[in-house]
Amino acid sequence: MIQKDDLFGIVVWYNPCEVNLSATDSYINGVNKLIIVDNSDGDNSHLIEQKGWKNTIYLPNRQNKGIATALNQGCRLALEQGAQWVLTMDQDSFFDDDGVKSLIKNANHYCNFNDTAIFSPRHNIEDEIKKKKVKPEYTIENDVMTSGNLLSLVAFQAIGNFLDDFFIDLVDLEYCIRINKKGFLIVMINDVTLHHFLGGGTYQTTFLGFKKSFYNHSPLRKYYIARNSLYVASLHKEQSKKYKKYLFKQIKKVVLYDNCNKWIKLRYMIKGIFDYKNGIKGPYTAN
Repeated sequence: MIQKDDLFGIVVWYNPCEVNLSATDSYINGVNKLIIVDNSDGDNSHLIEQKGWKNTIYLPNRQNKGIATALNQGCRLALEQGAQWVLTMDQDSFFDDDGVKSLIKNANHYCNFNDTAIFSPRHNIEDEIKKKKVKPEYTIENDVMTSGNLLSLVAFQAIGNFLDDFFIDLVDLEYCIRINKKGFLIVMINDVTLHHFLGGGTYQTTFLGFKKSFYNHSPLRKYYIARNSLYVASLHKEQSKKYKKYLFKQIKKVVLYDNCNKWIKLRYMIKGIFDYKNGIKGPYTAN
């Protein structure tokens, strides 16, 4: 059973702004303590003082170490502090009123609670959720985004760390593969909504008379998507076909539909493929 005293939050900061601080207000009172892992170059502890937050632990990295390393730092510290569960958050995600309380309540009522590694809210990305049909209260998922999840630290210890070398993209999807391999469940609670806004936003284009919407990932994100898709395919042979197909679709979207820095994005994706073949991991380097 999840109780507030046993639940810590982890949010990863990178040059946070006022909107990100407001997002934090939506869940900070739902956890015992909030661990803020700051990947910014500078120190942002003054923002915590400005907000008057009392239940925070601030970990400044003073460099961008990536989402995986930050999550691992937060999970290890939460374990040291006696937490049993963590709420993992991106800085640009927020809940509706009492969202965390509802997430915990629904998780505690789930029949296979002890077999579950992650309880996830329904993700509303750029308001797209309005277009989807209503689902049952609980659904078993193969993978979910990291933000908004209740992650069991018992499961975390059994599964291991998030992969630091991935840095950012596909960190969550790769971790979910290992969750499934270990026999744990990933459960989405469809009555609870997390709102999430991507840094690059979305764009619309028309192809053969049909309007299509796509996430406008930056060229750098396209690099990580290309490189890490191939690493997932290599690490998990049973998923190889799926993630190579995923990469092909990502390239096809850029070639056919993307009118925003198309050729730059393709160049970064090609570099990601070559860096995979050369065994390069971690943060992007221009060499």
